[in-house]
Amino acid sequence: MQNFQGRPVGYYVRTVSVSYLVWCRPALETGHILIKKKTMEAIQLIRDFLQERTQTDPGLVTPDARLETLGIDSFTLLELIFEFEEQYGVSIPNDTQTPETVQDLLNLIARFRQQAEAKPS
Repeated sequence: MQNFQGRPVGYYVRTVSVSYLVWCRPALETGHILIKKKTMEAIQLIRDFLQERTQTDPGLVTPDARLETLGIDSFTLLELIFEFEEQYGVSIPNDTQTPETVQDLLNLIARFRQQAEAKPS
């Protein structure tokens, strides 16, 4: 059985940005949905941060976008990392490899969020 644009039933469109659509299968595990939600929260934080500080169009902030292309220099990256640390209560060590793309940054944040959540209170 087919639905929208010939995609099989059970698929849906998830908008990542204005010009970037992703066809997804609905996740059956709630953990997978939670990870997606956290990733979307993180990418929205990046979009808001860049729009406020550098007037970067939020539609340009996609997972494959290079930070350099978005106008993120080393100082702006530090500010952005501090924003993540404050927002999510994580600590990112100084010797962490510098991300080159938005996806690298998202992976970095996800790794330290998972570590922070795994620590017993």
